[in-house]
Amino acid sequence: MNLKRVCLFVAITICVAVPSYLWLRGETGTGTAKLRENPGWEALSACSSLDSADGQEHLELFADHRAQYLDRAQLKTAPAKGRDLNVYGTWAFRAGRYEITIADAVAVYLLVPSKESDSCMLVAAPPADPMRSWYPSGVAIAL
Repeated sequence: MNLKRVCLFVAITICVAVPSYLWLRGETGTGTAKLRENPGWEALSACSSLDSADGQEHLELFADHRAQYLDRAQLKTAPAKGRDLNVYGTWAFRAGRYEITIADAVAVYLLVPSKESDSCMLVAAPPADPMRSWYPSGVAIAL
C-alpha cells in the first residue's frame, strides 16, 4: 500500500467512526445546539434545588424539564412505608419566564440571579410575591 492510500483510509475511518461513536453515546451536536434544544436550562441549573420562604416546601428542577415538589409538612406524620410524598410536574421556558406545572397548577416565575454567588431565585411573576417565590436550598430567608 502506498502512503496516499493509508492516509485516505485513516481519514475515512476517522470521519465515519468518530461521529458514529458520538451518536451512539448521545453526544451529537455541539454544546450550543444542546442549549438551543433546552432553552432556559443554562441559567436555571443554578436554581435547580429550591425551598419556599418558610422552608416547608422543596422544589427540584431537572434538565429534562421534570419538576419534583415536596411539602415537608407531610414528613411530620409517618407516611406509609414506600409511599412517595413527591408531587411531579414539568417546567418550561417561554418568553423569558419559567412556567412550572405541578399537579395541574401552573405558576409563572422570573429568574433572578445573585451577583454575589452562583445561586439564584425564582420570583413569582407579576405581581412579585416573596411568599410564592423559591429560594436556593439551605439559605435562610428573612421576610
